Amino acid sequence: MKDKIKQVLEQLDYCAMIVRSASDEDLKECQEDLINNELPTMPQDYIDFLKICNGLAFNGMEIFGTDIVTDMESSYQLIDIVTFNEEQNIDNMLFIGRIDDDLYCYNSETGKYEVRDLTSMDVWDEYVDFEDFFNCEIMKWLAPNEYDEDDGRYDAYV
Repeated sequence: MKDKIKQVLEQLDYCAMIVRSASDEDLKECQEDLINNELPTMPQDYIDFLKICNGLAFNGMEIFGTDIVTDMESSYQLIDIVTFNEEQNIDNMLFIGRIDDDLYCYNSETGKYEVRDLTSMDVWDEYVDFEDFFNCEIMKWLAPNEYDEDDGRYDAYV
């Protein structure tokens, strides 16, 4: 999956905010901050993604990384995962991103990635791992013309 994500991100480099890969130190500090704030920690498959791309913003979609990052051209600011989760602070939920009226999260109780309604917190979709989540949710924003209606996936990439 790692090579496929890199391939997709390279194609979007001109029009998306793609943050440099997270270092081991970035990840360690972030995990410690989550623990110190009594928040769920990041699962390994999300850490693996952050090692490729430590945050992403494209067409209204945000995936949080370990740092607050500001785009110098537009002054757009992408919040970090710790700050966003401190504001939410919902048991067993680690929010990893958002789009429109939906929140992307990792449910540490079930071990699944979920798409939840911003207002009601109802679960719209859930995924067994980050790869499935990325393939089904993130790719619809990154490559909307590549959607395979037969199986609901973006098989050309992931």
